[in-house]
Amino acid sequence: MKNFFISILILFSLIFSLNSSYSQTNWFWQNPLPQGNELKEVRFFNQNTGMAVGTKGTIIKTTNSGLSWNIQTSNTFSDLYNLNFISIDKIIVCGNNGTILNTSDGGTNWTFSILDINIKLTGIDFTSTLNGWISGYDISLQVGKIYKTTNGGINWILNFSTSNELNKIKFINENSGWSDGGYGLFKTTNGGVNWNLVNNYAYSKDFTFKDSLNGIIVGDYTYGSTLYGFTKKTTNGGINFANLFEYRDSIINSVNFCNSNTGFASGNKGKILKTTNFGDNWFNITNSSNNDLNSIFFQNDSTGWSVGKGGEILKTNNQGLNWSQLNSGSGSDLVLGQFLNLNTSFLSGQKLVLKTSNGGNNWFNIWDSVGGNDKSNIVYFKNENEGWLSYPNGDKIYKTINGGINWTFVGRYGVGGYNYFPFSMYFLNDNKGFIVGQVLYYTPPGIEHRDGFLLGTNDGGNNWSIITLPSSGGSMNDIKFFDDLTGIIVGGNSSIVKTTNGGNNWFTAITLFDSFNYRKIKILNANTGWLFGNDISGPYNNKICRTTNAGVVWYNTSGQIVRDMYNFDFSDENNGWMCGKSGGIYASSNRGSNWIKQESPTGNNLYIINFQNQNTGWVAGGFSTILKTTSGISPVFVNNQKEIHLNDFILNQNYPNPFNPTTVISYQLSLETHNYAYVLLKVYDALGKEIATLVNEKQNAGSYTVEFKGEGLPSGVYFYKLEVKSHNGGIDFTETKKMILLK
Repeated sequence: MKNFFISILILFSLIFSLNSSYSQTNWFWQNPLPQGNELKEVRFFNQNTGMAVGTKGTIIKTTNSGLSWNIQTSNTFSDLYNLNFISIDKIIVCGNNGTILNTSDGGTNWTFSILDINIKLTGIDFTSTLNGWISGYDISLQVGKIYKTTNGGINWILNFSTSNELNKIKFINENSGWSDGGYGLFKTTNGGVNWNLVNNYAYSKDFTFKDSLNGIIVGDYTYGSTLYGFTKKTTNGGINFANLFEYRDSIINSVNFCNSNTGFASGNKGKILKTTNFGDNWFNITNSSNNDLNSIFFQNDSTGWSVGKGGEILKTNNQGLNWSQLNSGSGSDLVLGQFLNLNTSFLSGQKLVLKTSNGGNNWFNIWDSVGGNDKSNIVYFKNENEGWLSYPNGDKIYKTINGGINWTFVGRYGVGGYNYFPFSMYFLNDNKGFIVGQVLYYTPPGIEHRDGFLLGTNDGGNNWSIITLPSSGGSMNDIKFFDDLTGIIVGGNSSIVKTTNGGNNWFTAITLFDSFNYRKIKILNANTGWLFGNDISGPYNNKICRTTNAGVVWYNTSGQIVRDMYNFDFSDENNGWMCGKSGGIYASSNRGSNWIKQESPTGNNLYIINFQNQNTGWVAGGFSTILKTTSGISPVFVNNQKEIHLNDFILNQNYPNPFNPTTVISYQLSLETHNYAYVLLKVYDALGKEIATLVNEKQNAGSYTVEFKGEGLPSGVYFYKLEVKSHNGGIDFTETKKMILLK
């Protein structure tokens, strides 16, 4: 394995068709458009043709100077960090897990390769059609690496390694180039034969040189608890840097010059800077973006682009004086939603409520609030026309009778001068409604209290009063009704309260778990419902409870435990879904007993999920992300998934990886609740076909290793899946990992 890392690394192509589940997802973007993943780099070949790359394998392309962008099929979900136009048709992209993507037809088809699975590739530059460089950081060895190609990216040779983290790499000619990262700037003057450390400095995010002496670096450093972004200038090839400009609480991520004197830099919180004297002075340029901007690029003196979080795309045609947003959608997080039918839905967040009347093909904001509201609006619609909105800035209630076209102020729900944080609202009829959430108040000598609250109205929201609860739970998170009489509220500290007389009185219902935070309720019909939440006493494990008698009895349906999910939904008695952190989506077809990780096209957090039937559903969340599917649950195993995750079971990465022809797979069984388990370990190819069964037997607690032999198999990606079943037949653990056979 050691020889593998220090020898010539041959690019091997692992080309996947569109049907390959490695690159397939059942979800497509509805907001923002063209997509909402974070964009890491933008480059243009000419005035019209450009590309941007980002997280989750995102590649977008324009051929009309940014008026429209098309999502490319990249065949990977690895984060992509950089790209280089060798010609208008030949482009190379690099990213995480040693990912290198090549296209020779302008992006219609991409070839997927792995340079080194342990390296994060962030820098790429070509000095000719044949000679190019890639830089990055080897996470396993904790060293920076530079690779060189002399045949247009077909083969790559390890050229240089250092204990410093390497980020970007840029050349001004065949001989002179620099690479930065960590606290070092390295330089070569002989085409990479030697690389010399020329300067130690605060962490650099990006740099540019206009000749062998004059250059600019940008980045950030921390002094105490304060973060500073900076720009620095050198006039001696990087040996010394001067003219330090600092920007408090704003990292500077990218720098680019359109001529020898005029340049631009972009950074966090929408910051864009401009200089007209090669960095001696910088001034701020106002733009409409508040998102972090990761890359800035100018094709000529007038036209430039900047991209960043939430799929942000900005363009200027007048030397940076004005910037236009080319992507649609707000950057606000969407945290609450109501889906009335296949066509009409409402999603709410900070200062906005989005509505669709055509199944999500178009979304528009029906609430344009003003003021400093940093809380999320809550809406509840009885039908497509009649609805209420809780505007937390001032504890105000508004009502609409025309689907949100017009809103009328009807009253305030603040009681006693406390600070209310509403989480859920429900109206039984035109007059009777409820709001639940958390109230913040203080008692002498300034002791903070957070309690759950329930407020009720009997006049359509004009007046509200406190309704006493048997348990406040620290917060009351959701309220739903089975019918006009039977309702339920859930909250923290394992709180479940119930009413059987339309909300006039509430009593404590039976709870299943201690130290549990019940977050959401799903009512399917007058009898069937689910509760969803997470364990707050230990790991962030999610659980689901089910009732078939309107909440008289609840039972645990969580046959497997999934972590870091924020919301759930069931379309019928059997089919359910969860969504959560970093774009996670899981699906179940057996009432929540088992969960299958779905391949998600985003890494943004997802807070809202709804399925109108077994096939049609939506998720929504961070950066106004809205995704839709019309094909329901995707295939099971070939998504490199972690279906569940418990601390007492471990499936390790095979070693060596890549391998030829044998590799070792190891795993651990802790089995705290019983003495043995049934263990199944299988290997599949990239299309999900079973290749081998390595283990199929009862095993005691302990650590195990098993050898897999790849003789007779072609080079490519394979998956090994461990499934552990307890003595009573329930599945305690299942996990899938990827390995690479390289011959």
